[in-house]
Amino acid sequence: MQNERKKLEELNLLDDFLFNAMMTYPEMGEKFTRKILKLLFNREFRNLKVIAQKSYGGLNTDLRGARLDVYVESDDSAEIDASEDASIYDLEPDKNDRAKYIAAFPQRIRFYHAIIDSRSLKSGEDFGKLKRVYVIFICNYDPFGYDRVKYTIQNMCVEEPEMPYDDGAQTTVLYTKGTKDDDISEELRQFLNYMENTTQTNAVNDTLKAIQKMVDIVKRDGEVSLS
Repeated sequence: MQNERKKLEELNLLDDFLFNAMMTYPEMGEKFTRKILKLLFNREFRNLKVIAQKSYGGLNTDLRGARLDVYVESDDSAEIDASEDASIYDLEPDKNDRAKYIAAFPQRIRFYHAIIDSRSLKSGEDFGKLKRVYVIFICNYDPFGYDRVKYTIQNMCVEEPEMPYDDGAQTTVLYTKGTKDDDISEELRQFLNYMENTTQTNAVNDTLKAIQKMVDIVKRDGEVSLS
C-alpha cells in the first residue's frame, strides 16, 4: 500500500488515473468539471451530468467502440442562449509519445465525434435536435506541430471558407507546452501547466488552489488505489 500511495501522490492531472479519480470521487466530480469548463469556455456551467469513463460499445461485435475519459451533458437553456443548450463535452487528458497514434490524431477526433453523434439522436427525431458536441483534448505533445497552445477545429466549406457552416461539432486541442496564442488567458496557461505539473507550488490562482484542495483529498484517501 505504501508503494501505491507514493505512486498516487506523484501523479499529475494529465494522468488518466488521477483525472478520473477526481471525476468519480463523491461530491467532487461535478464541481471539478465546472471549474475546468469555466476555464476553457469562460462562462459558468451549472446543469451538468458528469460520467467518467463512459464506454460506447461497437454497434456490432466486430466494430470498434470507444471509452471517453469524461463525458459531460449540459443543459443550461434556462440561463444561456438556446443555441447552447443540450450540449455534450468530452474531456480527454492525453499523455502520448507513440508516433503512430499521434499521426492518426485527426482520425481519432473524427471517430469520437461520430460515435457520440451515433448515440445522441433517437430514432425518428429531427436532425435539428442533434446535440452540440465539443471534444476537448489536453495534450503534453503537439499533434499538429505548429507550437500552438490552442487548436480549434471546425468543419468548413473549402471553396467558401468565410461561409457560415455550423454543424454543432467542435474540437479543441490544448498543448500544455505551446507558446503561440495571443488570445489565451493567463489563467488558462497556468491551468495547462498545472495539469502537467500538479503541485501546490503551481496552484498559483484561486481556481487552481481550489482544485489543489480537491486533489489533496483524493490523494490522501486510502480507498483510492492504483491497483
